[in-house]
Amino acid sequence: MGGRFLAPFYIDEDPPFHPLIELWIELPSQLVAYVEVHQHIEDLPAVTDALRQTLRKPESGIRPHRLRVNDALWAAEIGKLLPNHQVVLGQTRELDAVVDDLISSMAQGEEQTSFLADGTLSTDSMEALFKAAAALFRIAPWQYVFDEQLIEVDIPVLDVHGACLSIIGSLGESLGFILFASLYDYERMVEFSHTLDEGTESVDIGCKFISLNYELGANLPSAMRREAHRHHWPVAAASAYPIVEYRDDSGFPRDPTARELSIITACSEALVSAFKDYEKTSTAEFQFFSLSHVCANGLEIHLKAPPTSLMTFADLASHSEEMDPHRLDYLLGGHMLEYAYVCWGPGFLRRIERMMQEDDEIQIVLPFALYHLAVEEGKTVATCFLEAHQNSLNDRQRQWLTAQQAAWFSLWEVVAVVPGESLQLRDLLSDKVCVVQDKLASESARVRSVLLGRVVHDNGMDLLAGCHPKSLPPLAAADVVERMRKYLRKRTDIPKERLREANTARYLIKRWQKKVQEQIETSTRLPELINFDGDAIVETIDRYKFEQPSRAEIEARLLEMDGIKSESPGEYVIIKNAQERDTVIGWIRIHDDTLRVESNSVERADALRAELEHLCANLIVHRGRSHEAVHAGMNQMRSPPQADNEISSEQLELFVAEHKQQYYERWLDIPIPALDNKSPREAILTIAGKEKVKVLIDEIEYREASQPAGERFDTSTLKRALRL
Repeated sequence: MGGRFLAPFYIDEDPPFHPLIELWIELPSQLVAYVEVHQHIEDLPAVTDALRQTLRKPESGIRPHRLRVNDALWAAEIGKLLPNHQVVLGQTRELDAVVDDLISSMAQGEEQTSFLADGTLSTDSMEALFKAAAALFRIAPWQYVFDEQLIEVDIPVLDVHGACLSIIGSLGESLGFILFASLYDYERMVEFSHTLDEGTESVDIGCKFISLNYELGANLPSAMRREAHRHHWPVAAASAYPIVEYRDDSGFPRDPTARELSIITACSEALVSAFKDYEKTSTAEFQFFSLSHVCANGLEIHLKAPPTSLMTFADLASHSEEMDPHRLDYLLGGHMLEYAYVCWGPGFLRRIERMMQEDDEIQIVLPFALYHLAVEEGKTVATCFLEAHQNSLNDRQRQWLTAQQAAWFSLWEVVAVVPGESLQLRDLLSDKVCVVQDKLASESARVRSVLLGRVVHDNGMDLLAGCHPKSLPPLAAADVVERMRKYLRKRTDIPKERLREANTARYLIKRWQKKVQEQIETSTRLPELINFDGDAIVETIDRYKFEQPSRAEIEARLLEMDGIKSESPGEYVIIKNAQERDTVIGWIRIHDDTLRVESNSVERADALRAELEHLCANLIVHRGRSHEAVHAGMNQMRSPPQADNEISSEQLELFVAEHKQQYYERWLDIPIPALDNKSPREAILTIAGKEKVKVLIDEIEYREASQPAGERFDTSTLKRALRL
């Protein structure tokens, strides 16, 4: 069995290369038969001479007659070159453990222990970096700009043209800057970061970049700290050791080359020059500047903000007709932000920053600042911008800005999803329903999740233009909806005019941010569930055996139990009256020679067992009791039952489906704290209770949407049972 894969590290040669490792193992012994590291991925041979020799004289002494690979083209080529072997296309999972061990052993000792990258960088060039980085750290430009501040970089001698620099660290973390080859690469990275989550396996970000970060000395190998001290390289603070890193389009890091180190040093020196008088400047116009700087080594570098690539008005006017609406929105937003800064100064940017708890919330805060926040005589930035540029804007640009002004912030429930195409959304505040065309959002959105955002109606289409990066599940979103209705003192549909108001939008954003933070803080904390008697809910099952001829007598005696009702042959429910209400306290199921008693607490199980064994003395024999906390049962729902033999995926899906079906059948009659300790059947008897039950069922549907298709519970059965 063979495979080829990229190792997650670089080989430090000139230039450094990302090795492709070819690995073959013998089965079933799993002996490593052949390993080769390829430097150049292009034009790799299907079969090398070394592999032919290995096949003739394998480790085990037994020549293989079958070869298995997981790449169709490779299999076809190998089949032609090795006609005497059967080449099979299939999974190569047996390689995984060997690959992990191989990478681990190859990477041992690869931790960086020198700033000089094993002698590939000179001490003079590293000293120049340390000096520039120390000066930049002291000036701390991240105190004055947000992470989306972009600067165009040109270094002609080093063949750098139109590079895009982003200063990072406005929140006090990961201080430094990142340099992309172009504005397009920066946008690719931003798009990737918005789709990245804990479940993301691929790290193909589609672009390369170099970065300067400051590291705490205590986090570095002691050899590197001694190296810096030995060469007397200046460090601005114990937390300011400069680390330059290159990452390829797969996200793998490596040490910089001499050229890349020179680029980062030049950028650091130029930024120091740009910021040195920043605090003394009364107009604070750093966001809009052009600078040429000659470095200490004579290298000339040019900085410009914002980048020319953002397009001038003239360029924008000539391309906007055929431009994607999101691209048009991005470019117009950049021009409006520049206009707002010129008109109202850095205070306007600080108002934006104060509203953001995380950097990625600029997606929601910036539309608020441009289209809702009053800046002059009750007018928004967009209104002022339209009036000031009415002669320079074309029809398409005016149409888009007008559509943006008509949009409003709201809470949008995802009703349906067409992956890779669209979302059907329902406004939980105004009850508007729309179909949004959004490829990216439709690939990640989950049915019944709720989004905070703005929907723009443009050219007969609905588009998301401003959406908080984090969605909420139905229960959490329902709390935000309730608070919004109390704030606006409106129980029915809220007029869109009110949702467009700045105070309403600001309050909604704050409530959403708070709820998102609560969700993060409580994500690992499970709520305590109790039944109506105040007992902790623990599924408890008692099992009995009996002689088959005694079944009729047992069932006759069961009917003497207080509150028992027969639902179907062999199926009984026990209902007790407590505090003037009927409550289901257990179920009895009889099948063949087995009797099973189920209840949702230990206390109820003890009472039922005592009564049952009194009525059926000498007819039944207790065979055991099992317990399962409700949360544990749900968390482990995808685990198959323990058995001597493995079960198929179809059997597993059937097991999970049956488990869920049984659980939710009982759920209908379980008192729930969220329903004021009423069961769903009882709660739906009031209007307020019915709305709460609907939200709970939406929450179940939301959670089920993340499960494999064959294991999802169909919540329509609950709705039919409750006649919703």
